[in-house]
Amino acid sequence: MQVNFLVLSYILSTHMNYYEVLVTQEYTSSKSVFTYESEELLKPLQYVIVPIKNKQTTGIVVKKINKPDFNCKLITHFFDYFLLPSQQQVIRFLKDYYGATEAQALQLFMPNYLVRTTKTKSVNKAEHTLKTLPKLNPEQSEAVDVLLKNIDDTVLLHGDTGTGKTRIYIERALQTIKINKTILILCPEIALIPQLSKEFIGTFGPDVVAEYHSALTNVQRATTWQRIQSSEVKIIIGTRSALFLPIQNLGLIVIDESHEPAYKQEEGIRYHASRVASILAKTHHAQLIMGSATPLVSDVYLARQRNKAIIRIKKTAITSQTDTNVEVIDMKTRDEFSAHPLLSNTLLTAIESALQKGEQSLIYLNRRGTARAILCSDCGWQAMCPTCNVALTYHHDHHRLICHTCGYSNNVPSACPTCNSPEILFKSAGTKALTDWLQKRFSQANIARFDTDNTKSESLAERHTDVSSGHIDILVGTQMLVKGLDLPKLSVVGIVAADLSLQMPDFSAEERTFQLLRQAMGRVGRGHRSGTTVIQTFNPDNKVVQQAIAKNYDDFYTTQVEQRMLYDFAPITFMATYWISKKTANNAIEQATKILTLISKISNNCTVLGPVITFHPKKRGMATAQIVVKTKHRTDLSNIALSLPNGWQYDLEPINLM
Repeated sequence: MQVNFLVLSYILSTHMNYYEVLVTQEYTSSKSVFTYESEELLKPLQYVIVPIKNKQTTGIVVKKINKPDFNCKLITHFFDYFLLPSQQQVIRFLKDYYGATEAQALQLFMPNYLVRTTKTKSVNKAEHTLKTLPKLNPEQSEAVDVLLKNIDDTVLLHGDTGTGKTRIYIERALQTIKINKTILILCPEIALIPQLSKEFIGTFGPDVVAEYHSALTNVQRATTWQRIQSSEVKIIIGTRSALFLPIQNLGLIVIDESHEPAYKQEEGIRYHASRVASILAKTHHAQLIMGSATPLVSDVYLARQRNKAIIRIKKTAITSQTDTNVEVIDMKTRDEFSAHPLLSNTLLTAIESALQKGEQSLIYLNRRGTARAILCSDCGWQAMCPTCNVALTYHHDHHRLICHTCGYSNNVPSACPTCNSPEILFKSAGTKALTDWLQKRFSQANIARFDTDNTKSESLAERHTDVSSGHIDILVGTQMLVKGLDLPKLSVVGIVAADLSLQMPDFSAEERTFQLLRQAMGRVGRGHRSGTTVIQTFNPDNKVVQQAIAKNYDDFYTTQVEQRMLYDFAPITFMATYWISKKTANNAIEQATKILTLISKISNNCTVLGPVITFHPKKRGMATAQIVVKTKHRTDLSNIALSLPNGWQYDLEPINLM
């Protein structure tokens, strides 16, 4: 029998199906939907992989269409997965609230590792002996009761360090599992995930608990993604990207250490995890718990404004006969620093004592970035902006003090205006220099440094067992060391230059300093053993330092709200930053100045600060000019963003203005 190949070709072509596909990779600002063909019958919102130019990318089927009058490429692969209704709600939110495009938002839900890992590993089931949970203490029981009364709402869990917030999370997870719903636990840093995973696996077993974060391989993440999609996993512990996993039947979201800036995405769609979590929880009728020992001022303020439940717990979960001692060392007392300019004799004696007893010490360098601040090393005076109440930054090229929020500038004083001392410049040391010196001083000790310069093998997440077991005698590092770690053998915490982070030129400097000091102090006094905290500061009378030492969050909160009302900062007002990067500072400022006219046309209700060259360049090798806009009407900020010409970027919910 002869075959008419023209007829066969026509028959085959009539059995092809044609689809519009929204791809996650944009090639123009106006087009992200393209037409493809497939022999398979597909449905709207189905996940596919398609070719675009010379690459493969993920996408979703928008709709089936008639055969177009042009040739189409074949859909490479399709999944039996569909964009969930809750994910559609989040995409709409990201578009409306943060000015994202559909392709940008979709990319969060359809990561590129799905393109490269269509086949995933199987997961071996493991036998595991579950541990017996400690009984809830009265404060914890009362907290759980309040949570149950707000079962489908947002609740702020304000629990001091060591009060057992994790035990409360587990109790709510047990209740959620009983009604066959899924739990999502968010951590600000990968380094904190092993500690939480250990607690949840100990209670629920390894088969229903999964980790999700960027340190996993593509295959590991794809395997977890598919296990979650099939509802095999009931408890997910991950970083903020876990919000975009295909979780069905969600019953509980926990944002642990909810005050941490790591929950803010600083590239692409500049979303805040708590905002997205709130939309996700509302869509699923799930509960959102925001847990912190030092909650954000804005979170407390908004919770009070919206009559959300705020649970306060203060009692240490582990009750034992232990003492905690706080020593405050004035860094202007030269005799205290005869051995090292940044390590007091009191601190060095405490470390020596801890080593003799086989206990652990933690040296925390309270440094946010490398602000070239003006600080008097005799009396503690610092140069502040009279308009914004933030630290002025020293620029040696012009020998000027500049505010990186509003652009105010002034001459550098030749002597301290308060005490007339010429000793007004302060240079900070790095963690590596401190580590090297300590290793020479305590040559037999096992010392490890933890900061952003660590390799993967040196990282806190990789060395978590060594850190938590006390195998490392002296820990030296920056803020990552003080975020929620439970260290049973730790007995000494040394805070080097406690007020140094106050020098950062931003309205959030005081809040971040308070948080970091409280977090550092909270590493001891958790009921494991007696401990000592040595706080070294140039200004022992500084109000923020005193509030942190006294654990006086209420006074701190009141002071901060008063200041933000006075200087009109968030959460009292809505704020946004808009910036452009150019090869020269003059060009960047020139382009930014032109935008001021556009802003005034869009809204006359705004307060505009700048343009000014940013403290941190937002693009390597380029000068970045930034404008800050404040308004009582958030739509003003969105309208400005949508009107900006090419080359401009924006953040409609900045957590700092640097």
